[in-house]
Amino acid sequence: MIRRLLGLALVAMVALSPLAPAGADDDIERGLSVPGAPELFFHRADGRSAIYETHHSGNLARVRLARNWGRDWTHVVPVELDGDAATELFFYNSADGLHAVRDVDASGQISDLTPPTPWTAGWDHVVALDIDGDTTSELLVYRSDTGARVFHDLASTGASSVINDSGGWASTWSHILPVELDGDSGVELILYRRTTGKRAIYNVHQSGALAAILTAGGWARNWSHIVPLEIDGDAGLELVFYRNDTGKRAKYHVHPSGAVQLIPLAGKWARNWTHVVPVELDGDTRDELLLYRADSGKRAVYDVHTSARLILLRKVGRYARDWQTISAAELS
Repeated sequence: MIRRLLGLALVAMVALSPLAPAGADDDIERGLSVPGAPELFFHRADGRSAIYETHHSGNLARVRLARNWGRDWTHVVPVELDGDAATELFFYNSADGLHAVRDVDASGQISDLTPPTPWTAGWDHVVALDIDGDTTSELLVYRSDTGARVFHDLASTGASSVINDSGGWASTWSHILPVELDGDSGVELILYRRTTGKRAIYNVHQSGALAAILTAGGWARNWSHIVPLEIDGDAGLELVFYRNDTGKRAKYHVHPSGAVQLIPLAGKWARNWTHVVPVELDGDTRDELLLYRADSGKRAVYDVHTSARLILLRKVGRYARDWQTISAAELS
C-alpha cells in the first residue's frame, strides 16, 4: 500500500503525439501490459496531464490523455479512499489552498468526488500514508518554513477531517518518506534535512502521535532524492540516495530498528535527473527505477539487481518535457 502510494514513473505515447515515441498504442493491442502493474500519472503546471499503462520493457501504452485536471496544482497525490484497491487522486495548490479529490476509473476517466474547495494554503509536503491499518489513506501535510504539520483522515467521499494537529515539528525537513520497517502493517516516517544531513525515523500511532525509533546521527548532506524501494524480495526496505548536481548515488538496507547498512554500489549516474521513480513493472515484487529529466524529456528505465547493480531496460526516445509530477498508482 505504502509503496504503491509513493511511487512515481514514466513511459511512451502515440506515434502522432509530440509527447512520446512511436508504438505506444500497439502495446495495448498486443496486450503487453502486465496484470497488476501500475499505471503512470503525468501532470504539469499548465494543466496538461496523461495516464499510461506500463510494460515490463519500460514502454508505455496510452490509457487516456486527460486535459481537464486544471492548472497550477502543486501536488497530485495518489490516494486510496474506498477500499477497492483502485486509486483516487488528491490535488492541492499550495499558493491559494484549493484542493480537489477525483476518482479515476479503469479507462482513465476522471470524475470529481470533491470539486475544487478552499483548504489551508502554504503546505509544501502532502504525503499519503496509512496510519491505522485499514488500507485506506490518511494525509500528512507539513510546512518546512514553520514546522507546522497536520494529519487528516480522508472519507470515501473525499472529505477530510483532522486527526491530529497538536504542536509541530522542527522546521526545514526537506524529505518526508512514509515507509514500512517492522512488518506490523503500521507506518514509519523518515525525515531528512538536505542542508545538514540530519535525519529522524519515527513510528506513527493511529492517533497521529509519533514515537522515535532512531534519531541519533545523520546522513551525508545534499541528497536531492531519497527513494524507498524493494530490490531483494525479502519485504524489507532499501533506500536509494541520489545527488542530481554530481550524479553520486548510494543504496542502503534499513533495519526495523532504524539502523542502516550500506549496499556497495560502484560508479555514478548521469547528473540532473529531476525524477527518480520506483515502479514495479514485471510482477516479480521487486521495483524497477524510472529516471527522467524535465528540461529535456530524457528518460531511462532500469531493473535493479539484488546486488544493487542496475540493468538498463529502456533508454530509447524521450518523454514530453516539463512534467512536474510523475506518480505510479493502480487504476484497475
